[in-house]
Amino acid sequence: MQKYLQLLKLNLLNIGFASLDDSWDFDNVFSPFSRLYYITSGTAKVYHNNQVFHLKPNHMYLIPSNTYSRYKCDFFHE
Repeated sequence: MQKYLQLLKLNLLNIGFASLDDSWDFDNVFSPFSRLYYITSGTAKVYHNNQVFHLKPNHMYLIPSNTYSRYKCDFFHE
């Protein structure tokens, strides 16, 4: 795993902070760029590649580009 992380190259296009609620509910998202999420509080879910990823505080998640995903939040997350 560490070998792959050393080969990872990222270009940062945009950064921001968002406080989101149950309106963060998107299906069939096809993004031309990768998305990097760092969750500070709350929880949410990303459905990707026939798996559910539970987004938890103090964790970072990388969603690859050019793939379909679904984003869902039942209550709130930041």
